[in-house]
Amino acid sequence: GVCVKLMGNIKTIFMQVRIFWEAIASICNDLSVYDEEYLLSKSPKRLKFYIKEQMIQWITLGRMNYQANVSVGNALTLVNEGMMKLPTREEAQKLMEEEADKIAELLKSKYEKVLVLESTSDLEMIEN
Repeated sequence: GVCVKLMGNIKTIFMQVRIFWEAIASICNDLSVYDEEYLLSKSPKRLKFYIKEQMIQWITLGRMNYQANVSVGNALTLVNEGMMKLPTREEAQKLMEEEADKIAELLKSKYEKVLVLESTSDLEMIEN
């Protein structure tokens, strides 16, 4: 249970990280594309506005990267906490033995019920 849940959390984290970096790559590509000739043909006021807009976008990108770094740190903490909850080899062996005993007892109980039903059916057949 704990291991499966932990692996599911790790998978989800990696999927989110992949999606995040794909989005960041797209933003970086958009920010890096500019037509120098077009920009130089604009008025100084328009060029100043463009530069301010670019600065805001790069600052926003920096903030997103910072938040991603914090999120990765938080995810690492969660994974480490999950790993610390995993049983030791001895604990896992004991858990497996306990579960095997439970399963064996359940099977024995079911088998005994089947035998009772079979013997009841045999008796009914003999009586008829």
